[in-house]
Amino acid sequence: MGEGPQPVQTLVVQHASSTSIVFTCTKCGLCCKNLDKSMVYAHLDRGDGTCINFDSHSHICKIYSSRPLICRVDDFYEQNLSAPEFIE
Repeated sequence: MGEGPQPVQTLVVQHASSTSIVFTCTKCGLCCKNLDKSMVYAHLDRGDGTCINFDSHSHICKIYSSRPLICRVDDFYEQNLSAPEFIE
């Protein structure tokens, strides 16, 4: 059997409909590292698993105000994961 792309798994988010979760950036840099673990982020990987837009010294995204949707946690959730089919 050959090694090929692995199937994408559906994420099911369970929470009360009145719950609102807001992501607050603490500038730890963890979300900008280990990008090599998912092909979704391959275009942002600078070759060591870290985002090409991440400043390792300041721990700040160099394009934070214009970062892609996949990097905007709240917006990505609203547009892709908050649909009724993802919530039980």
